[in-house]
Amino acid sequence: MTKRPPAPAGASYARAIGTITAFLVISVFVKYSELLFTFDHRALVAPQGTVVSRLKQIWLSLRFSWQEFAVAAVLLAAVLMLRRAVPHPGRAVRAALGTLRAVLTLGALVNVLGIAYYALYHTHPTRDDFAHIGWAAEIAGSADVFQYVSIRIGLVLWAVAMAIVPWMWARLPPRTGTRLAHLTVSAAAMLAVVTGLAGRPQLSQARLEPHPLLWLAWGERASYLGLPPIDRLATTGEPTGRFEPTTRPRNLILLVLESTPASALFGYNPDAEAGRRLYTAYGDDITQFDRIYAVSPNSVGSLLSVLTGWSPVPNNAKAFEASHERPTLAETLKAHGLETHFLLTGPSDPMIDALLARGFDRAWSMDAPWPTKARHVRIPWGYDDRMLFEEAAAFLDTRDAGSPPFFLMLHASVPHHPYSAELVPGLEGHEDPRVRHGRLVKHLMELTTTFYEHLQASGLADSTAVLAYGDHGEAFGEREGNFIHSKELYRENVHVPLLLLHPNRLGLPRRIGQVGTLDDIMPTVLDLLGIPAPGGSGMSLLLQAPQRTIFTMTDWGPGQIGFRDHRYFYSLSRTGREQLFDVLDDPAEQHDIAASHPDVVERFRNRLTQNPPP
Repeated sequence: MTKRPPAPAGASYARAIGTITAFLVISVFVKYSELLFTFDHRALVAPQGTVVSRLKQIWLSLRFSWQEFAVAAVLLAAVLMLRRAVPHPGRAVRAALGTLRAVLTLGALVNVLGIAYYALYHTHPTRDDFAHIGWAAEIAGSADVFQYVSIRIGLVLWAVAMAIVPWMWARLPPRTGTRLAHLTVSAAAMLAVVTGLAGRPQLSQARLEPHPLLWLAWGERASYLGLPPIDRLATTGEPTGRFEPTTRPRNLILLVLESTPASALFGYNPDAEAGRRLYTAYGDDITQFDRIYAVSPNSVGSLLSVLTGWSPVPNNAKAFEASHERPTLAETLKAHGLETHFLLTGPSDPMIDALLARGFDRAWSMDAPWPTKARHVRIPWGYDDRMLFEEAAAFLDTRDAGSPPFFLMLHASVPHHPYSAELVPGLEGHEDPRVRHGRLVKHLMELTTTFYEHLQASGLADSTAVLAYGDHGEAFGEREGNFIHSKELYRENVHVPLLLLHPNRLGLPRRIGQVGTLDDIMPTVLDLLGIPAPGGSGMSLLLQAPQRTIFTMTDWGPGQIGFRDHRYFYSLSRTGREQLFDVLDDPAEQHDIAASHPDVVERFRNRLTQNPPP
């Protein structure tokens, strides 16, 4: 048997250098892909701007990749110094180099798969996400993000680069390999310095700055554990009156309009198409709440607000743990004799599943045995919401005079990022994500209108109130770096619609301007039904409290906290950015007046201390 000739003395070093080089290439590709999501929510698709704009994107991605170049330069320099110190590596050195290669190969794969997470959440994952979101299972099993071209390219790049680059480097003549290695170290170090000093636009909220793997290993979400209690942060003031319903419903339907800002609906924005048919045909049935805000601009936080009546403070996980001391909305309604059902056409996660396990007789997410699932298309964030409303209509058809009262919660999905309008039958795609999103919200509101018509035809309309609300807003670059919803607290991120539909509006006015949050949904529902509320950070929106101050927060990206009252919006980022807007004079929140109103800024800032605000 012929023995295989021993590998050259420098082969282990050469393969290690090749692996580091491949790792650098993949890391920069990942940063470029994430930057594209930050710009326009889409992956590497063909018609995406001019050659000049593409080159600008590449240059910007290099500027955000200074840590990637620095990491590669340090690793390459370390291998070269080890090679100089130990030119003929023994078993221990070869094992160490092999371990380094294995770690970098696996790390590069995790880096590529991180594009999927970034596409969904617009931020890099941390260790906290493994514990509280179950993000890996959600991405792999629920959201079909692997359709994105950048992810497929990344997987191919990983397989090819990690196999071929080390092999090619090991085939170089020793002298050539050494020169090329020194040149690579110098280039990586130079790029790290140049791009690090070049300066970057205000895109830090997108969490592009850290190296994704370093962030995954050592990064932590901004901590709010030191915040005062929520009743210190958000204060109601003395109520001056209330709206009294002239009738009370027997049943209640709660509809969650996924990723729907108030500005996307006709009632809040006359230029919007979504909801126009609903308002035209049933305007007399609608009470519109004009100033409602998500406490936390993400779906899990909003669902926590609605089902528990408490703000997700200091973060979703801690608030969920604390919520076990109080009954949820479903548990409260079930204790008063209502059947409780929850239908969601999108993915769930461990925290949502745990919430739904408390009080719902039936809780279905997209993986449940929907009878009509085979007829409906799968989109990146669940199924076409035709499936949701078909099942809801079928449920109504089972009700008769002898049926117990019910609470039916419907959670739609189609407007969610990446706004895949082209996948929904009857809709068309578009290069502009705002246009695609608008088409999906219109589709959702058309389904809502048809469902409301079915409710009236069923004979249940007079005994059933429908509350439809947006779980958070959606941003499309209204200000630099602000896309999707989770990173900022501006109007486009947190201002949401809330509509009450009933043939006589339960005797309530057409418009209610009380400042409120999604924490208020639970006490409002219970107030409408005549059921005592178990307490919480929300208040019934039938109350009039003109001096109320509400609290908002996000722990995505660096993290921010904010306050709103009838006139001002104040925000403080963990990066130190402090802003103030007069929402009466500047409803779009474009002109920061913090510098000219230090007394107002101090008044809001004092709420963040344990001392009572002046």
